[in-house]
Amino acid sequence: MRKLISKDADVVQMNRRDFMRGSATVLGVGGLMAASIGCSSPAAADAGTADGSTSPDGSTTPDGSTTPDGSTPDGSPGPSCTANGAGSTIVDNHGHAFTVPKEDVVAGKEKTYDIKGTADHSHSVTITAANFATLATNTSIKLTSTDSGRHTHELTITCA
Repeated sequence: MRKLISKDADVVQMNRRDFMRGSATVLGVGGLMAASIGCSSPAAADAGTADGSTSPDGSTTPDGSTTPDGSTPDGSPGPSCTANGAGSTIVDNHGHAFTVPKEDVVAGKEKTYDIKGTADHSHSVTITAANFATLATNTSIKLTSTDSGRHTHELTITCA
């Protein structure tokens, strides 16, 4: 989800679903089809989900937008790392998987995780105490995996 800042400094948050709905209204069906062509990527396809992300239960993360207070537009609670743990989006993914249990966020102690998933090789990711403090405020973090000898992966860890 990208935050767009208007000239009046109001924060407007838009996810892919909202963008597509708005595009259909403004551009009509033909414009929507053209806009949707750029919405897929090989990395996402490799990950097995539409956006390449995973949640603690192994499903895709919700694509609902949130308001500045963290709730969703329908008033339900927004993402919470301390209540639900965190999922991740892994750049150039080819089978790796990574989630953070809520207990680890609450404990807040540095921990190293293996993100092998179904890949034929392994990487590690370390979340520091400072990273856990950031997650506890329901703010996403970006990390880089260890080098497998061939490459690394950038990860965005987001509250579920």
